Amino acid sequence: MAVTDLTFLNSFAGGNSEKINKYVNLFIQHAPGMVESMDGHLSNKDYAALKTTAHALKPQITYMGIKTAEDLIREIEQNAGENKNLESIPQQISKLKTILASAYSELKQVVENP
Repeated sequence: MAVTDLTFLNSFAGGNSEKINKYVNLFIQHAPGMVESMDGHLSNKDYAALKTTAHALKPQITYMGIKTAEDLIREIEQNAGENKNLESIPQQISKLKTILASAYSELKQVVENP
């Protein structure tokens, strides 16, 4: 079952495959580093920075239609921002990484096989 749904991105880009590829490539290039930053912020117990990074990643996840990650990234952002359920954040980030790994794989196929 697909993890991504590019319906929104298609609409946003007006069906322009060059724009779609541009946004998909940007996501593939930048999202992994953002998730790594989230890991670093968690290790340093810098929850404000973790919240900020999760907040920045949230719209990108939405644009790529990664529905299973939308609630997860919101929870991470909220927990870090409110300093609550902090013990659940490592597991949430781990789950996010798993979902995004599948998404990267799907999205690479979209870009390689337009």
